[in-house]
Amino acid sequence: MKKLLAVFGATGNQGGSVVRFVLQDSQLSEEYDIRIIVRNKTKSAARGFAAEGVEVIEADIDDDIRLQVALADVHSVFVLTNFFDHLSKAKEIEQSKRIADIAVLKGVDFLIYSSLPSATQISNGVYTHVQHFDGKAEAEEYIRKLPIKSAFFLPAAYMQNFLTSLRPRPMGDGTHAIISIVAPDTQVPMIDVERDSGKYVGAMLADPAKFWGRRLHGAASCYTFAEAAGSLSRATDSKVIYQQITDDEFKANLPEAIREEVVEMLALFRDFGLFGPDQEAIVAADVQLARQRPTSLDEFFTRHMSDFGDLRSS
Repeated sequence: MKKLLAVFGATGNQGGSVVRFVLQDSQLSEEYDIRIIVRNKTKSAARGFAAEGVEVIEADIDDDIRLQVALADVHSVFVLTNFFDHLSKAKEIEQSKRIADIAVLKGVDFLIYSSLPSATQISNGVYTHVQHFDGKAEAEEYIRKLPIKSAFFLPAAYMQNFLTSLRPRPMGDGTHAIISIVAPDTQVPMIDVERDSGKYVGAMLADPAKFWGRRLHGAASCYTFAEAAGSLSRATDSKVIYQQITDDEFKANLPEAIREEVVEMLALFRDFGLFGPDQEAIVAADVQLARQRPTSLDEFFTRHMSDFGDLRSS
């Protein structure tokens, strides 16, 4: 009899990657049935998974009763919460604790939590406003104390950001620039979160005992933004550069609600490292544990060439 895997966030990047990976992996697809827990089962992603035989349950993570129904008979669960739904560290911690507590109540055997490191701890108290890092780190510490087997997936900076917030901007002379506050030589761990989250979580599901109590950092490698500009230039046969600007200049272009959050996160990358001072060694070790080789930045840009048509046409 197959074990039941419940996945939160299946209509987004991380959860969707986990579901797709388990469905496509010859061992995991034989070992696990999948139940996705969504707020709206009419979303196209939810309907698509349902068509592949995935069970879809609608539940709000603020609703204890619905969560108890959603986690009934579950063996393993991938837990993802989204700070940017509400911009409240306290609420994200509360939601994470609620899901974990109910998982314990319902007898779930294995909980995998999508976590992040504490920016406050890594920076020795310099950067205290990166709430989506600190909130997940605090929730992780809570989960570690519960009577449930647990492991923690920490995704790096998303390569997908180059399609959105880090998308190169035209400079007026045929050149496009990736613009941020990090130094040109700042090493930033990066992951194709849509394709590769499942490769890390899948490793945990394939051998749970190997990962109990452990963190698995998800990143293909560490890259500089200057390297990213060069990679994108080659992929699109265009001229892309990296331009560093001041914290204040960058802050002025952000919505007020997330201004401190985003600027301090990038400053953390620049001054201390996303995963701390030993991040390159951490990434190099953990990439060996992924169930399949992660996507490189060159491969990511090559696959997304059609999304950067404006770079070639200007």
